Amino acid sequence: MRKTLAFHLTMASILSLFLSGCGASGNDFSKLERDLAQALARFENAESHFSSSATYDQLIVNAGWLDRMAEEVLAIQRIEAKAVSLGSEPIPEIREEIAQIFRRRLATFQSNAEYLEVMSQLEIARIWTEI
Repeated sequence: MRKTLAFHLTMASILSLFLSGCGASGNDFSKLERDLAQALARFENAESHFSSSATYDQLIVNAGWLDRMAEEVLAIQRIEAKAVSLGSEPIPEIREEIAQIFRRRLATFQSNAEYLEVMSQLEIARIWTEI
């Protein structure tokens, strides 16, 4: 995600070109551009903190980062909808890439949760066999 953040900021600039020709006021234009850049930065921050979950504590922390990423996915979709309502073109490149990153992290989270559950069950079975 780090190397693609520049891509997203470039896309925010492209959004500004679309907005400048769609009759949006300067304030609308600036706010949407700023909101998009902030949402992308917050998504990148949450994604960069997401790591492998080898313990239940780490899984809980990652759940929080995953929630933050989901919030930003929704924020980016709202920003896009607002821009389109002002006459801008949709920004599917950003939306699709962010959604794809989120889906990969969600799959990792689910896989880690399943692994921890299996390991927990194996540990319980080991304890019972020792008794």
